[in-house]
Amino acid sequence: MFSHLAHAGSQDEVSLVGWSLSVGLATWMICAGQGWLRPGFAFLRLFGGNDSALPRGLPGLLKIGCTLAVTAGLAVGLAIQLELGLANLDLNSSVNQLTPDAEAGDWIRANTDPNAVVMARLVPTIYHHSHRKVVWFPPSSDPRLLREGILKHKVDFLVVVRRGNNYYLPPDNDSIAPLLAESPESFQLVYESPHFSIFKVMIPNPR
Repeated sequence: MFSHLAHAGSQDEVSLVGWSLSVGLATWMICAGQGWLRPGFAFLRLFGGNDSALPRGLPGLLKIGCTLAVTAGLAVGLAIQLELGLANLDLNSSVNQLTPDAEAGDWIRANTDPNAVVMARLVPTIYHHSHRKVVWFPPSSDPRLLREGILKHKVDFLVVVRRGNNYYLPPDNDSIAPLLAESPESFQLVYESPHFSIFKVMIPNPR
């Protein structure tokens, strides 16, 4: 379950492909007018032998159209499910690899106090892997807003992930850059990987 949550982004992209194909099919049907019925007629002639086997009038056309649309939708859905199933069986696929957020959560769990408070973008993923209290890292580059949130929630560590997609804008790096430039002494880089960084908050903040 949690693996699917952590990799929802990849599955969403696959679903988007299927949705796009469905929209493309519907657009083609609209633009082609009754021309899109020709494949269906050809199919029915192949098995019916002559035009007398073809349904007549609007009800018949609608029946053929609905059959083709449902068949196309089932084919696209089946292809998507097969692709996801094969990816889940492949231990080296991206679906079965830890995301940067999950890796950051594992590092937090192994290297921080159990009572530490973490600020991160993907709260459920970081919480699941870190077993720490996690507050949301808002997508804002306003240093005053971020500092107020850090102080209010008594944040101890800040997770900054370099993401391949722009799920949140501004990205983590752009959000934290003005705050780091304004008061670099308030944040200590304690861990860095190619995909994420973890900063320890050094602002005096009594419990």
